[in-house]
Amino acid sequence: MRRLLLLTVTGIGFCFIGFAQQIPNCSQTLRLATSTYEQGRLHEVQTILDGCLKNGDFSDQQKEQAYKLLCLTYLYLEEPEKADEMMLRLLQTNNEFQVNASADPAEFIALYNTFRTTPVYRFGFKTGTNVSQPNVVSSETVNDGTGKYSYKYGFNLGLSAEIPLFNNSLTLNPELFFRLQSFNYSNSEGYKPDTSRTASGSRKQTWIALPITLQYQFKKSKFNPYIGIGVETAFLSSAKADGLSSVTSTTPVELKTFDVTNDQNKINISALISLGAKYKIGRGLAILEIRYHYGFSNITKSSTAYANPFLTFDYQMVDAVYKINTLSINIGYLRNVYKPKKKNIK
Repeated sequence: MRRLLLLTVTGIGFCFIGFAQQIPNCSQTLRLATSTYEQGRLHEVQTILDGCLKNGDFSDQQKEQAYKLLCLTYLYLEEPEKADEMMLRLLQTNNEFQVNASADPAEFIALYNTFRTTPVYRFGFKTGTNVSQPNVVSSETVNDGTGKYSYKYGFNLGLSAEIPLFNNSLTLNPELFFRLQSFNYSNSEGYKPDTSRTASGSRKQTWIALPITLQYQFKKSKFNPYIGIGVETAFLSSAKADGLSSVTSTTPVELKTFDVTNDQNKINISALISLGAKYKIGRGLAILEIRYHYGFSNITKSSTAYANPFLTFDYQMVDAVYKINTLSINIGYLRNVYKPKKKNIK
């Protein structure tokens, strides 16, 4: 019984050894192909590499080396169509492959330059904070007091895309943003020397924004500063107003929140100017950006200023007709998307 078991284990071991011998060692194959190329036996290189390439046994790095070797082989065999095919496969394997100007043959560099090797677009996200300040066009008052606005912090979250233009010196940047903006309103009125009424509250607005900017890149390096100008169309999703009113020596009116979405204009058009920098990380770009939005549209309107009786009479808080300006600070990450192809050479 022991002898039978030993023979069985030995047989299985020989089967595994035989199977392992049939599996190509692609590291050795690549070295053999390189040696064959260096010896000038160019017609043998494709045959040596075929097995590992067709079976997918090469790692991505080995595959890149193999396609580069085949590209060089076909260049020297004066088979331009096959050289083009190998260059395309090389760039599809490693979208960010770069030639070595000091080591690669001139013919290889020249062929590389006939292909599109830059990203066709980038896609990713941005998020950050904002501060908003109303720009009063005309005042609407319910008493003889003085009203004023002050900024608060808000929140940005959006999808961002970039389309490089004119050899990356200009970039079109369309985006879709969700933005929460908020600011404070206060009103104070003196009745008598020792008596006064004060009212205060916050305004919260949520917007779906579609900014489009055109960026100009100052220099090409790993750290890329840029400036951008553009326009934004924003759609009001919701608007809330709350208020707290009190007179000295009396109990304050209870704080309440009101939906004032229908009392405001739903579309806001703004001009944009941005200043930022992009830093290469992996296959994409990390972004830090400061953006200023200058509002052209009136957010509130005089026809609905007194529409909410609670805000008007209980809290004595009536919004002025205002536009809104916003300063945003965002960070983000955009991944490069490549589609290498042969350029149309005229």
